[in-house]
Amino acid sequence: MPDPASPLALRFAGADGVTGKDKFAEGHGLEDMRGLPFLGEALIGFSCDASEMVEAGSHTVFIGEIMDMRISEGAPLVYGQSGFHRLKPL
Repeated sequence: MPDPASPLALRFAGADGVTGKDKFAEGHGLEDMRGLPFLGEALIGFSCDASEMVEAGSHTVFIGEIMDMRISEGAPLVYGQSGFHRLKPL
């Protein structure tokens, strides 16, 4: 399992400004049951059918039904206090 703070994980999370489908240009890509992309190195991946979009200031919140999901073992990568971090046991 790759390190959650690997360059690929950070790139996919947007740390270097890559957006949209360009995030899938590197790494081991997988597809869900409908042919939509999953990042193979991610600990969890899911695809949804969007049922509602809510404007919230400068963001759009999508509410959807999960249609497919893939879960792997590993340490999660989280974003907080303007940086990426690993969760550690208490």
